Amino acid sequence: MEPVSPPTPEPPSSVGPGPGVTSRSSVDANGSSRSLRRHVRPKVVRSPDNMDDTDGSSLPGAGDTGTVTVVGIIGTAMETVEHRGIAAIESAGLVAGSKRLLDLVAAKVVLPADAELTTLDPLSPAGLDNVAAAARFGRATVILASGDPGFFGIGRTIARLFPDLELVVYPAASSVAVACGRLGIPWDDALVVSAHGRPLDEAVRLVAGARKAAVLTSPENSPARLGQALAARGARASRVGVCSDLCTRDEEIVTTSLDGLASGDFPPYSVVVLESIGGAPLCGLLQDPGGAGGSPGTTLSGTSGNRTTVRASDAPRISFGLPGAQYRRGGGPVTKGEVRAVVLAKLELPAYGVFWDVGAGTGSVAIEAALLCPALAVFAVEQDSAAANEIRSEAWSRGAAVTVAEGAAPATFADLPRPDRIFVGGGGLEVLSAALKKVVPGGRAVATYASVDRAAEAGRMLGEMIQVSVSSAAALPDGTWRLVPKNPVFIAFGEVTG
Repeated sequence: MEPVSPPTPEPPSSVGPGPGVTSRSSVDANGSSRSLRRHVRPKVVRSPDNMDDTDGSSLPGAGDTGTVTVVGIIGTAMETVEHRGIAAIESAGLVAGSKRLLDLVAAKVVLPADAELTTLDPLSPAGLDNVAAAARFGRATVILASGDPGFFGIGRTIARLFPDLELVVYPAASSVAVACGRLGIPWDDALVVSAHGRPLDEAVRLVAGARKAAVLTSPENSPARLGQALAARGARASRVGVCSDLCTRDEEIVTTSLDGLASGDFPPYSVVVLESIGGAPLCGLLQDPGGAGGSPGTTLSGTSGNRTTVRASDAPRISFGLPGAQYRRGGGPVTKGEVRAVVLAKLELPAYGVFWDVGAGTGSVAIEAALLCPALAVFAVEQDSAAANEIRSEAWSRGAAVTVAEGAAPATFADLPRPDRIFVGGGGLEVLSAALKKVVPGGRAVATYASVDRAAEAGRMLGEMIQVSVSSAAALPDGTWRLVPKNPVFIAFGEVTG
């Protein structure tokens, strides 16, 4: 079983070793995109109208004790740096940043003769201690960053490591803003995820539930690898854009399909922008009768590219509570489709978080939960080896991200992250009781039973219980119909208060 790793701490710079990277992003433990920009009101000596911009002596951060000034730059375009940022660099005693940005500034800005240039590793906080010490000593200290330092960049690292320092930021636009601008796409509703320094499957899981996403790629998680991982999840997109080397002479804006993304050769440090079809999640429990896909790959120069228009009759459909016959039965029992639909409704699945399907059988509940909420971390707990292998095969064939925890409950629970939702379809009341102790406060639990005695006890534990009785219509020889009843199922459910 692959454990879910916590979000990787952000690197100390928002720029990678190559060109074109202008910001980094992260997602918190619930999967939500977070932004931290620590703005401290500058100690302005003079009003802006009377400020002498030529020497930067009155700028905040240009000599104040314990102040670090962070200046954002996009690509190689120094014109993206606001004039106060330029003035801070021109009056700095110490300038730190990646080698690429230091070389750029040294070539285009007149630095003081005694200015010290310090190279920072963009993927390690090493060296920041010396920079912070210089600032505490009263030296005018400037850190160069790519794009907006407050957009999941080095601003976060400084605020976290050195809370005593005053942080003044002169940001440029983030790489996501530039990329979406080139494509002509508004991005205030986009999920921004970084594939830097985290497992690719974690980034893909977060993107899967989005309607619109921007992914910052890296050498280890390149655009092509991202495309391949999304294709394996059954992703569908109306538009895919790959934006590389932004604001440099080598800038390239490519619109393509998911197939083109998976097979393409793109610079590793790129921004990949994806839009879903018809407002559905990029990955989900979809049936696509029309075979709609993205537009063919073309290289553009800052134009908006082509967009696939999907008719409602051809659009992917979201469905759940699928007939049991659609699931393989070799490994264990399958929850009836109608019961499964009610179970999923009572779970009130969140877009992000952790879900356990305990006593998973064929894994039908886990698979449909993963497809309905692609960014949800779904675990299927099953002790039977044949059934566990069947769940893996079924989930893979449907493009569902389900982690199988093979072993007996409740012993297996110790290796899993605490759940926000649980479904207990097997194992009895003892397993339900043990699982409830793991649920985070405010979570929900659902359990099903064929026995009214067990269901009644589960109902007392969870607070509510219903019975689901389903009859199937069967045609008679004379053209009339009769109802064939199925065994009733009791469903206990409720909120877990702690």
